[in-house]
Amino acid sequence: MATVISEQTISPIKKLVQSARYLVDTTGAKTDVVLPLAEWETFMDWLEDLEDKADIQAQIARLEAGPLKSGALPWQEVAAQWDDDAEV
Repeated sequence: MATVISEQTISPIKKLVQSARYLVDTTGAKTDVVLPLAEWETFMDWLEDLEDKADIQAQIARLEAGPLKSGALPWQEVAAQWDDDAEV
């Protein structure tokens, strides 16, 4: 099955690459890449979003199984534990 990558998905990568500046040595060979900090931060945010989406995708089957089959805790149990913690 072929994976289709949308323009929206690839856009942050393209923007980062287009904003890159290269440092070269005395022979003209590229040695380093310099990126604007704002572009780098935007790219890092994009990576975090991508990771979050992957985490959600990995949990879809569990979420679709419902609370009981997925091992979710009953709200009353969690709330009671919070109340116990607050009293300490």
